[in-house]
Amino acid sequence: MGTEMLQARENLMEAIQAFLKEYDHIPPKEKCMALLLAEERFLKIKQAVEEEQNQPKVMQELLLKLMNDL
Repeated sequence: MGTEMLQARENLMEAIQAFLKEYDHIPPKEKCMALLLAEERFLKIKQAVEEEQNQPKVMQELLLKLMNDL
C-alpha cells in the first residue's frame, strides 16, 4: 500500500477515534445501536492494523461499513 494511502487511512482512523471519544461518557446501555456498531468496527480495524493484517480489500470493506455506521 502506498505511503499516501497509509497516511490517509491513519488520518481517517484518528478522526474517527476523536469522534467516538466524544461519546465515551455515555454508558454502553444508553448508546444507540449504530454507535455501538461503529465502536466495534473501529476496534476490529484497529486490531487488524496493529496485527498487520493489511489486506486492502478487507480493510476497505471494514472502513466503508464503519463510515456507513457513522
